[in-house]
Formats: sequence, structure tokens, C-alpha cells
Amino acid sequence: ARGSAPLKELFGRLAEENRIMGSFVFLEAPAGESPSVRVHRGSGEEVELSGESIADPGKVFEFVKSQMLPLFGEIDEDNYNTYMAQRPAGMLWVCLSQASLKEDVARISPTLREVAAQHPSFFATYINEDLYSEHVRDELGCTEFPMVVLQVGDLTASEEEPKRYRLPLKEPSALEGLASWIVEALEGRLEADDLEGEAEDEEDIHEEELEGMAANADIGRLDGNAFSDEL
Repeated sequence: ARGSAPLKELFGRLAEENRIMGSFVFLEAPAGESPSVRVHRGSGEEVELSGESIADPGKVFEFVKSQMLPLFGEIDEDNYNTYMAQRPAGMLWVCLSQASLKEDVARISPTLREVAAQHPSFFATYINEDLYSEHVRDELGCTEFPMVVLQVGDLTASEEEPKRYRLPLKEPSALEGLASWIVEALEGRLEADDLEGEAEDEEDIHEEELEGMAANADIGRLDGNAFSDEL
């Protein structure tokens, strides 16, 4: 926040009561400058509140709370619950590899922010495959990087899986056509992933792995007995 004594007092109370929301900083403004509250979020994103609303603690709080999450930003274990608490109608994930994460974020951020602004009921995020490989591969189904995954539905509901659509982003044309791809998915013109089929395949693979482990264990015991006989 930037302003005079009244805003400093208001913002100070807000900070004391909501430390978990982030870092709160107040700067004294030169005489004649209009007071303002700015939220810095994500990578270089900034939104501002000014005017008469500045004098209303409730409006300042709602502004800060509603603007906490960036149009496009990284999702991790620290902010995952904040995203889910908003009960979004879906989520647009971008799966990235650590090896090219910085370069990919810089390349795709402008487009993803535009797309997110067009679909305010969704959040657009990127996730680091190296840190959350199980979620990236098992839940999102990312098989190459970078890849966009659109989940449509209530992500907090346990009784029904959200629909899932995937789009590789290696080719520049894919990024250019991302907005149209999302619209086609939301209008039902694209075929969603067969999540039930994937679950059955994973169960079959798991059973095969268990059978293989049991067979190897038997071989190990037989080899061990043979080795003892040789002694």
C-alpha cells in the first residue's frame, strides 16, 4: 500500500489479521499523491485498487483476497489449497521440465495470461515435473514437456473425476492455437481422455508387476539354494 496515515492504519490492521495471505508493505506517499493498494503476484503481475474503495477496510480486504492468485503462475504444495479453496470450474495446467522451466515460462506466459483472462472461472498454472512427478504423470497424464492439460469440473469433488484434455506445446503453432483449443474442449468438440480405461490399464500393469516380483522372488530363492548346495 502507498498513502498517508489513515491507509497505514487500515493496512496495518489488515496485515496483522491476515499474515498467512502474504507479505504486507506500506510506503508513505508524497503529498498530493492518491493512495493505492497494489497486489504483486506470480511473475511480474500487478493489480491496483484506488479511489474511494481505499477507505473501506472490507473492500480492501476483498480486493487483496480476490487478487492473490496470478492469471498464470506456479502451483506447488504451499499454494495448492489456496487454489482449491476458490472451487474453480476447472484448471489449466502446464507441465514443465526443470531443464527448460525458465525458458518455457518466459515463452508461454503472455499467451497463458491472455487465455486465463478470457476464462475467469479457470486458473492457469504451471507445475514442475521434477518436483511433482507423480501428480504430473499419474493425475495429469503428461507424457512430454511442455504439455497443457485442461481439467474441466470440480477438482475438489471425490465422486466424479473432472474431464481431461491434453495438448503438447512443443510446436509454436500449438501455443498460437491454445485459445481455440480450449473453446473446442469446453464446447464438447474434442474427445476427453478415457480416464476409466487408463485406470484399468494401470491396474493390469500393477498386477503384472506384482506377478513379476513374485516370480523374481522365487528365482532368487532357487538361486540361493543352488548357491548353498555348491558350498
